[in-house]
Amino acid sequence: MSLKLVTLKSGEDIICDIKEIHKDDTAVAYRLEIPYTIKLMNTQSLFEGSGETDFQIGFYPWQPLTQDTEIVIPLDWVVSVTNPIQMIEKSYLEKIEKFKQALEKKNETSISSVDGSTDSSDTD
Repeated sequence: MSLKLVTLKSGEDIICDIKEIHKDDTAVAYRLEIPYTIKLMNTQSLFEGSGETDFQIGFYPWQPLTQDTEIVIPLDWVVSVTNPIQMIEKSYLEKIEKFKQALEKKNETSISSVDGSTDSSDTD
C-alpha cells in the first residue's frame, strides 16, 4: 500500500492509496483507492490565554455518492503528494478496515438476497 496525502487543485486534502496509471510507459492518471477527505478542525483550548490550540481531524468519503472504491483522476489535478504523519495513517487504516468490513457484510447480504436464502417477502 502506498498511503499518501494528496492535495488537489480544488484545495481538498485526501488520504488514500494512490497509484499511477501508465500508457506506453508514461503516467497518464492517478488511481485513488478508498479516498477520504481530511478536514482539520480547530477547537478552542481550555486555556484561552495560553496561545495553545487543539486540533481534531475529520475523515469523510471523498465522493460519498458513488459506490466505487477506486476513482481515477487526471495527473494535472494533483498539486502535491506527501506522506501522512503516523497518527493520521493509523486513524485512516482503522477507518477503512471498518469500511471494508461493512462492505463485505453488505455484499454477503446482497448475495444471500439474490440466491433466496433470506426471506424479504411481504406478508399481506
